[in-house]
Amino acid sequence: MKNIAILLVCFTFIGANAQKITKKFLVGKWTSKSNEIEFRIDNNKEFKIVDYSTLTKNYLKVVGYQFNKGFFYLSTLHESNNWEAIGKFIYIDEDTIVVDYVSNAPGQAIFKRVYDTGKE
Repeated sequence: MKNIAILLVCFTFIGANAQKITKKFLVGKWTSKSNEIEFRIDNNKEFKIVDYSTLTKNYLKVVGYQFNKGFFYLSTLHESNNWEAIGKFIYIDEDTIVVDYVSNAPGQAIFKRVYDTGKE
């Protein structure tokens, strides 16, 4: 119930923020209760995405992605059970995004940006 309330508050501010999601904004590591996604731009200026399920301990295959009208869409495949998902990434603030998934297990996930604390 708490997550539903958080999502409602988040969606309320979407229109006010109207922030566009870009490659530069996404670069870094993001975590939710069930996934870790890392976005990076390599030396050849290629946009790379690594999506890892912390629930199943498997990497998801990135099928494709698209930036469209300020949103980011990510298509993935969980090969062990052949589940395909399309996630629509929605900007909340500099450190928070909500992803609305259409898949065999539809739903939403709140991702937080992970900052390197420099711990060794």
